Amino acid sequence: MSVLGEVLKILNEMVKARTELFNLPNIHGIADFRRNEFIYHGKRAIKEWMKRQKYNNVRLDPDCRIKLTQKLMKAIMQLWTCPELYNYYAKIIDELYESCVYK
Repeated sequence: MSVLGEVLKILNEMVKARTELFNLPNIHGIADFRRNEFIYHGKRAIKEWMKRQKYNNVRLDPDCRIKLTQKLMKAIMQLWTCPELYNYYAKIIDELYESCVYK
């Protein structure tokens, strides 16, 4: 599974497990509310994925880790509006991940 696929799997688990955080009355419309919820869980999913990499003893270059996080966030934000870009971002992120791992 690609890195983006793993992050989206964690995001899906978080959305299912933590829906109680977003059962507040929203005043800005449901579409904006759902996008913000998706982005919020996306950021949390990236942090969780980074922790799992650390626990699995995968050493990532610190500078490259920042770039990887930025690319993952960009992908998550773009996938909300254009889900057909999944393969494009999965390829870019996997290449970046391979260059980030210490060998």
